Amino acid sequence: MPSQVLSSLDTSSVAEEFDDFLASQGLGDMNPSAAARYRSGVEISPMDEILAINGKNLDDLFKRNLPVPPPLSALSSRDGDKQSNRDDATGKAADAISLDDTKSVIRSLGLSEEALKTLTGLITSGGSNTVGELPASLQQLLLNPGVENGADLIKQLGELKALIGNRRLGSGEDISQTMLDLMSLLNISDSSLLLTTLRANPLGLRELLRDTLTGIAEPLGSTTTLLKAKNPFDADPIIGSSDNETLLARLAGGTRLTGGGGKDLYIIQLSSNPFAQPTVITDFDSSTGSKIVLYMEDYAINLNPRFSTSRNSREAKINAQKKIGLIYNTKSNQILVNGNRRKVGFGEGIGGTMVILENDADISYDSFAVLRDNNLYTLGGDMLTF
Repeated sequence: MPSQVLSSLDTSSVAEEFDDFLASQGLGDMNPSAAARYRSGVEISPMDEILAINGKNLDDLFKRNLPVPPPLSALSSRDGDKQSNRDDATGKAADAISLDDTKSVIRSLGLSEEALKTLTGLITSGGSNTVGELPASLQQLLLNPGVENGADLIKQLGELKALIGNRRLGSGEDISQTMLDLMSLLNISDSSLLLTTLRANPLGLRELLRDTLTGIAEPLGSTTTLLKAKNPFDADPIIGSSDNETLLARLAGGTRLTGGGGKDLYIIQLSSNPFAQPTVITDFDSSTGSKIVLYMEDYAINLNPRFSTSRNSREAKINAQKKIGLIYNTKSNQILVNGNRRKVGFGEGIGGTMVILENDADISYDSFAVLRDNNLYTLGGDMLTF
């Protein structure tokens, strides 16, 4: 490779740009590519020999500052046309965002002072900090396939902070460790895919955040075992045994609960805006003393404690206009929540089908309980011994 070819390369380019450059010179693709080697840390490639002939080093070329980000106003979305970091007319780097603005954005993420210093240097023009000087959590995130550059990482961390607020900051000191914790918990290796998953299931995210604070963590009453999904995004069936057990449905609903016998507690987590999908209970048996327990920490409506049975959907709608909070449709085996009080319907986003029973269960007022502060109460508010 002639020395003038290498001298024409802007050595602040990242690995992906160098791959494009090689192709433009008719040198073909390297295997593995420069970008792949840079991200994975692989150190064996013909490129090393080519660079050495001309007095160059791969680390010198690629482990420099990432490209200057576009203005913050252009970082609002990953979708659509990509913003160029270079001026089309001159080919030179575009103007960097101001240092004060950059620091302000990074500070808003709750990052440590160490991360603030190194990440600010990484994404601003003229900075001397390298990826290797960043805290371990930020290094991991920068090298995951869902992040393109420093500005992209800041944008993703900002979106995560907006989604979770201050309700949970993971096992580390800052939001970057929280993102890694969530990726590990949900078995997602791409940070962009993680954010897509969280956006698509707001109730799952709510439960995930709440679980570290006030979620149900142990069996209730006289039950001996707590059965629940491994994470709030998991809709696999929950199946008990002949023992007395607490079965916890997801906040997002869509769970299939089977007690398996015994005196069981079926915990249904009510939510509002949105109202969850129905939970299916396959074998509810009131004769064993089992209860359908309403957990309403995430429910913003003051539910009327009255209960009624209805022979069909028409009768259920009539009962809903009588301020009855819980209605059992014996024809469809649906238990409905009326969040609308006397208004027509059950309430968009605040009511609807809560449970679907697969067996012909005998449902009455006494089939229900309410969980509050880890204690069980009747619908009317009296303390319940279970």
